[in-house]
Amino acid sequence: MKSKPVSATISPLVPSLSRVQHRRKHAILAVALLLFLATLFTQSWWMPEGLWHEDIETAGLVLIGLCVLGRTWCCMYIGGQKNEAIVRVGPYSMVRNPLYIFSVIAAGAIGLLVGSIVIGILFALLIFLIFDRVIRKEENFLLKKFEEPYRDYMTEVPRWHPRWYQWKDADTLVVRPKLVWITLRDASLFYLALPLFEGVEWLQEVGYLPVYLWLP
Repeated sequence: MKSKPVSATISPLVPSLSRVQHRRKHAILAVALLLFLATLFTQSWWMPEGLWHEDIETAGLVLIGLCVLGRTWCCMYIGGQKNEAIVRVGPYSMVRNPLYIFSVIAAGAIGLLVGSIVIGILFALLIFLIFDRVIRKEENFLLKKFEEPYRDYMTEVPRWHPRWYQWKDADTLVVRPKLVWITLRDASLFYLALPLFEGVEWLQEVGYLPVYLWLP
């Protein structure tokens, strides 16, 4: 008797990964909208032209650049295989969710563009909480699909905290240029937050938007 492929053993009661990811996108959009609305009436303690304010914004821009490069780097290794195979090389040899880690960094970086460290931390924390919930649902799906190999991967490689000493590279990589360029393009959109927050800052300065909260 032929054995069933692993993918055929998935229970119909397990929600599809695409549905989980679709809900994740809606949750992120909702949180992003609420955070943006909150920043309309919030301002940094530091004066816009001051050194602290400019340094915090610069740190945000640098971290966004790190996120853009990091997500592109991860895509070169996973290349659309996230739901099809267990990738255990490159960044995925150190931590199971490097793409999500770089997204949390980007969320914090966007918050820093307001000129406030507190806002940066709040942005990162809220996105982390959303992703942590999504990751646990994804893990349930992947356990059903890959069974013991994925359970071993979960045991050996952390969910959030990279183990740098576990780095393992591949001899060769199958890179999908189209996916890499799409990832690079999409991640670069984080930079649009800068003119957006600069516009909000200007509206606050000229008095069109009242400020009710100042944060360091």
